[in-house]
Amino acid sequence: GKWQAVQEDCPEASRSNVYLAEVRQLRPQPTEGGLRRTRKSTLSRTMRERVHELGTDVHKMLFWDDYSEGVFVGGHNSAYDLHVDCIPSSNVGSVFSGHKLLAIWSHGSSTRRVMREHKRELFVPPLVPSQIEALEEACCVAMAPPGSIYMFSGTNAHTVCNVGFTPAAPPSAASGLGRPEPCLIVSS
Repeated sequence: GKWQAVQEDCPEASRSNVYLAEVRQLRPQPTEGGLRRTRKSTLSRTMRERVHELGTDVHKMLFWDDYSEGVFVGGHNSAYDLHVDCIPSSNVGSVFSGHKLLAIWSHGSSTRRVMREHKRELFVPPLVPSQIEALEEACCVAMAPPGSIYMFSGTNAHTVCNVGFTPAAPPSAASGLGRPEPCLIVSS
C-alpha cells in the first residue's frame, strides 16, 4: 500500500513532505448503527454516522461521500495538488491535528482558468509568482486549525497545504517566547 511505498521508495530526506491521501479500507467493512451495512472509511465513525447518532436525519442533508471517506496524513508543507474531484459531491472534513491551509476557487470560469494554468501543481513554499496570483483569485483561502470542520463543493478547484506546527508551545526559560512545535497533520 501507500505506507509501504513511502518506506521502500521515498528517499529519507523527502519523507517529512510525504502526503498520504485518501487512506481507506481496500474492501467494505461491516458497520453498526443502522445508517449502512458496510463502508470503507478507516474512521471508527464517519461524520455522517456521528451526526446520525446525535439524532439528525442525515437523509435530508446535502450529499457527501462518507462511505469511502479517506484520511489524509502529512508533515509540514506536504500538500494535495490543485484539482477538481471526479465525483461531484461535497467535501466535508475535520482536522484532527496540525493546521490545513485550504484554497478554493469559484465554480465556473475561475475553476476552469486556474485548472488550465496550474492543474496538478502543489501550492507549497516557495510559491512562484503565478501561484500567488492564482491564490489572490481564489474565492476562499482559509487556515483550518485542529478541531475545525470544513465543507465545500468538490466541483470547485481546490488545493491544500499542511502547516505542520501546533500553536506556540509554553515559553522557554531562555527566551521567554513560545515556539511552534512540529506535528503531523491528520484530517478526514
